[in-house]
Amino acid sequence: ANVSPISFLLEKGQVMTDPMTWQPPSPSARIFSGVEKIDRLLDSQRRYAAMLDDGNDVFYSRSDIRMLIDKFRQGARESLLSLYCEVHGINDIESAQSLILHAAAEFKLSHRNTRLLISEYGHLINHSNPDGLYGSLPLHTAAAATGADHLFRLELFLNAYPDAVKIPDSNNMLPLQIAAIHGADFDVIKLLIDAHPLALARPL
Repeated sequence: ANVSPISFLLEKGQVMTDPMTWQPPSPSARIFSGVEKIDRLLDSQRRYAAMLDDGNDVFYSRSDIRMLIDKFRQGARESLLSLYCEVHGINDIESAQSLILHAAAEFKLSHRNTRLLISEYGHLINHSNPDGLYGSLPLHTAAAATGADHLFRLELFLNAYPDAVKIPDSNNMLPLQIAAIHGADFDVIKLLIDAHPLALARPL
């Protein structure tokens, strides 16, 4: 049977006092909700991976745990790339497969989940995206993604590919310049200066 948008939202717990005033969620609300979902999926993946490493779980077999890990990994990947494609107007999700670390940086996933994605997709840490909004490497995107845990998130990308701090983006800006333009905190600026002092010689 067909389900109305109102009924669907009510089932999901989004209670409204007057159905006649319903409006579609704003783009920013959809992004926030999407990022929360992705972080939850990755949290679950990490939790079951820890159970597998401990080997003390009495409720699941090791094969069951591996299946759950793969389920959450695939769900997180698909959700992350789908959200990235929606935001950037990309119609073919297959064409965005190599941009998963760019997406993780842009959407400011938790630093624990960012670390997980870098460990799993480390071969993409030096992948260039010349059409990217904030730069051509994941570090450039991370430099622009100011906010909570910015330092911890940025450190992960920098440690994974230290030379990226010396590489200009598609707008000829270094990560230091990008971070400064986006109002990064002092500790972030210091991290990038310490990693590449010569960046100070480049004008903003």
